Parts: sequence; C-alpha cells; structure tokens
Amino acid sequence: MHNNKALNVFPIEITVLEKNEVIKGELTRTKAPRTVEKIIAKLPITNKATKRNQQINFPIGIEMGKEKSSKMVKKGDIGYWPIGDAICFFTEDMEPYGDINIIGQITSNLDVLKKLRLISTLKIALTS
Repeated sequence: MHNNKALNVFPIEITVLEKNEVIKGELTRTKAPRTVEKIIAKLPITNKATKRNQQINFPIGIEMGKEKSSKMVKKGDIGYWPIGDAICFFTEDMEPYGDINIIGQITSNLDVLKKLRLISTLKIALTS
C-alpha cells in the first residue's frame, strides 16, 4: 500500500462571517479516520462558535467517541472534542478539558482565531 497524501489531507477554510476573514487549515484523515470522515460528510457547515481562553469550540453534531485521542494539544491544532461534540481550534499549547481527537492543523491566519469575540459565527468548508 502506498502513501498518497492527497487522499488523506483535506484543505478547509474557516470563515469568520462577521468580519469576512478566512483561516486556512487541513483535516488529516490518518490522525482519526472515522472522525474526519464524519466531519467531511457534514461540510460545509455554519454555526456559532464559543471562545474559552485558548480554545474555540464549534458544535458539529457527529456524536463520535474517542479516536486516537490526546490529553495535550499544540498551538494550531484542530481537534474534535467528544464531550462537547464540537470541533475545537487551539491558539496555544494546552491541556483541554477532556480528551481531544486531533484531526488537523491550522495552516494560515491563526491570529484571526486569537482575536475572535466570545461568540462568533463561523463557516467551515472544504476547498480545492
């Protein structure tokens, strides 16, 4: 079996609708295959995101459990939080409340996430 990065990495855009600012990222299937597949099937999705310290939570509604979960996350990580049924974006290295399925990485404009208000409307979509 050969490793084909194109089949495992899915570029996404996270748009802050109030400001029309775009953050780019990648979902990586090999990090948590079932979780990433369920999220991709839901995209594009628009919802309210809440900011708590260095963690932005975006409810997704896929009801997945732990999959290759981690107790620590790094700055720029994209994760799925089973307890909150939410995609999470992390703006600093931290130990979040509960285990996180790491599913990808922010690739540009992390500073836009750092400046979000407590509640913001985000749209997450696949890009080519």
